[in-house]
Amino acid sequence: MADFSYKQIGLELDLLNWDTTNDNFEKIGKDLTNVQRQVNNLVIEGDSSPEAAQARIGADGTTYDSLKDRLDEEQRIAAITLGNVEIQTQEQIGQLETQANNLNVTRATYSYVDQKFSVVGSATPKGTYATLSALQAAFPSGNSNIYVITADGKWYYWSGTAWAPGGVYQATTLPEKSVSPEKTSFMTPGKNLFDPVKADLPGKLLNYNDGSVTTNNADHIATSDYLALTPGQVYVINKKYNIAFYDANKAFLTAEKIAVTKEAGTNFTMPATARYIRLSFAGYSTNTNVANEAQIETGTVSTTFEAFRYTLNTDNISNISTTQIKDGAITVPKADFFVPGKNKYDKSKALDGFLINGTTGTFQAWASHSMSDWIPLKPSTTYAINGRMNYALYDSNKTYITGQNSVFVSTFTTTSNTAFIRFSLDTVTYPNIKNTFQLEEGTLPTLYTPFNLVLDPLRMSLPETVNEKFKTLKWNVLGDSITEANKYQLFAGARLGFSVVRSYGIGGTKLADTSGSDANAMVNRYVNMDNDADVITVMGGTNDWGQSVVISNPANKYDKSTLTGAIRTIIEGLIAKYPGKYIVWATLPQRNNQTFPSGVNANGNTTAEYAEAIKSVCREYAIPCIDVHNESGINKLNMDTNGSLMPDKVHPSDAGHKRIAALYMDMFQKIVY
Repeated sequence: MADFSYKQIGLELDLLNWDTTNDNFEKIGKDLTNVQRQVNNLVIEGDSSPEAAQARIGADGTTYDSLKDRLDEEQRIAAITLGNVEIQTQEQIGQLETQANNLNVTRATYSYVDQKFSVVGSATPKGTYATLSALQAAFPSGNSNIYVITADGKWYYWSGTAWAPGGVYQATTLPEKSVSPEKTSFMTPGKNLFDPVKADLPGKLLNYNDGSVTTNNADHIATSDYLALTPGQVYVINKKYNIAFYDANKAFLTAEKIAVTKEAGTNFTMPATARYIRLSFAGYSTNTNVANEAQIETGTVSTTFEAFRYTLNTDNISNISTTQIKDGAITVPKADFFVPGKNKYDKSKALDGFLINGTTGTFQAWASHSMSDWIPLKPSTTYAINGRMNYALYDSNKTYITGQNSVFVSTFTTTSNTAFIRFSLDTVTYPNIKNTFQLEEGTLPTLYTPFNLVLDPLRMSLPETVNEKFKTLKWNVLGDSITEANKYQLFAGARLGFSVVRSYGIGGTKLADTSGSDANAMVNRYVNMDNDADVITVMGGTNDWGQSVVISNPANKYDKSTLTGAIRTIIEGLIAKYPGKYIVWATLPQRNNQTFPSGVNANGNTTAEYAEAIKSVCREYAIPCIDVHNESGINKLNMDTNGSLMPDKVHPSDAGHKRIAALYMDMFQKIVY
């Protein structure tokens, strides 16, 4: 007897529900077959009242009026059941189709992959550009090639609408200027281990009880960074200081705290568990330059101050071994401690087919011209060129300042806010100009030198073998208050490695003796300098100008009361006092007009006239003369401003002293054999 009961089908069309549906179909078929068999029996065997009566009763107990009524009803129920199964099945299939469509999967067909690769083009870069904007300017409508942008080290391809990044090119290369000295194993700090750049928290005191820098104290300047030192090593510091020790994770070591301010010249031993220190230096309220004068060195006794610098450790160069960086990846341009040499123009970065508009600073496609890259320049500095160009000057944000078109001038001077120059050269009229053009600091073009990179002399020290010629030399420095500050000579002396640098600077003194009895006048006191010097330099004249010393006396060229008479007397005296030694002069720097607002002194002379008079006398004796007045970059536009080269308009700042030091170093490298 059929019971017409079937299994429920779930909403999910999974393997279990498929089996349930199949079972229901099979059971329905069996029930219909059974009913048909009973009907056939009734017809074949004739009337059988008991069996017929039993047949009118359904499996659920329902009694029908006739057997036909029961058969019709159960057939109707079976049809409904089959219909519902079909509906549920179609609904489940529809749900699966919807879910598949929602995945929005694009098949990686051959045509799809070919289309993507056709956008990228060749896998070999066709060139490099310094910035993305330079690439966009070169190919505004794109092409089928790829190019490498050195600013981020990535390769770019034309997507159809724009230049798009494709990732870091060869992954193991490095962007330019990304390698600093501390990232190498072959450049190490020299004697002085303290970089004053790290002391950048003026008015802050290091709390040696907990290692924090939170307390305001006008007399201290603290470090924001941590200095790595060697455990167990003894160090000495030449300034009064607070110190705290930290472990490898830069956590303060309470057990190692030194709860006292250490006096200048006091040494300390780096604890075995320590890896870093932090410091604050006392005396900032009376000497804002205290951090620049600080020295940390190994040993128990402070020695002569040496400015912080890196040196080439040649012992480690042969030991470099790594598979993390591709061979040849660390090239000179990748390092931030190299700077352009004499010639600032790198023709390899020129963009052919573009013209600079000097009156607007914009550039445009122009087949006959070649445009330079962005070239960094110093503000308020004179540069010399040896060819015709269109040029534009820009500030640090690369915003146009000024410029000129089609100029052929031997020199030009940058503005006080200049940071970059771009120029274009006419390569049709002058086909070889890219191979001969030179942009250099100075007042006159010199012999052409191809672009190259050199170690930054203000940051790096050359190997001992290169500085061999200076390490035994003694330098006497004669001058006024600028020399008395004892900065430019220490900067230059430390970089070059002089064994002794002796300062004979006295503030307010002149070269000339206008009274006839001025013992401090340089014309009289040069004789008091030590006799064993190998290099002797003189820089003066600013007080002579300020006190209106007469430039010359035609009747007596050795008149010590005049500028040129005093210089001749000093030069001849130095030649006699130091026979065969190196004697070098330096002009006075430019200064303000606080004494003479008109720009001339009481005699009607400018500082430029005094500088020219000094150089003229030096030429008489073939004495090398450093032109601080015209080549240091110190001028009226960068005086008496924040971060200026001459804050009080008379005495250079540290930055100004470094400009002067660079001129001295350049001269010494040229003349000392």
